[in-house]
Amino acid sequence: MATYDYFVNLDERGEFNADVRNKNGDTMFQIHDADELESMVDFGFMKHGKDLDGLQEYLQMIVVMHKEDKLVKAN
Repeated sequence: MATYDYFVNLDERGEFNADVRNKNGDTMFQIHDADELESMVDFGFMKHGKDLDGLQEYLQMIVVMHKEDKLVKAN
């Protein structure tokens, strides 16, 4: 089982940036901007920018994470 960290780097004034990092600090997945987040929400993968459960399910679906892995809030 691996643990991945979710970092919200920017969330203000209509701007958003976040990434998921592995234990080595390598970025495994990134949400580049508010439009990309909005797409994730519109398609039902996430409810909002801090929806860890939804993001974890999505990352497991696209095989960035395995079913036994865990996504945790880093900041």
